[in-house]
Amino acid sequence: MNPVEAVTKILIVDDSPLIRKYITRLLELEPDFKVCGQAENGPSALQAIEDQRPDMVLVDISFGGNEAGIDLMHAINARDPNLPMLAISLHEKDLYGDRVLRAGARGYLMKQEAPDQLIAAIRQILKGDLSHDGMR
Repeated sequence: MNPVEAVTKILIVDDSPLIRKYITRLLELEPDFKVCGQAENGPSALQAIEDQRPDMVLVDISFGGNEAGIDLMHAINARDPNLPMLAISLHEKDLYGDRVLRAGARGYLMKQEAPDQLIAAIRQILKGDLSHDGMR
């Protein structure tokens, strides 16, 4: 990485510590990504956004079996509509894809995708595009 290149700060929101740890390890293999924080629920995510000022947020759409992630995306979008969000989920895109886009997410990626698809979706969103790869 060129020393003048910016590092993208990413916040991970997922109720699973294992998933948060895995995504953190994966993202930090990229020289231009830095995980600036992790949150397990909506209130801690909103606090982390205020404290850490991430450049992007990855949001699981369901916490503890409900759709709190979609509510969180609405709240984040209301506070800062320019903050890019990528929804990640175990659920099929057909169930939630349109809803997360209306909530302000710029892409949807299933957790079953290959790790390189996550990196590609993040990069696509950071370029200002909707992540169509992540919207399968």
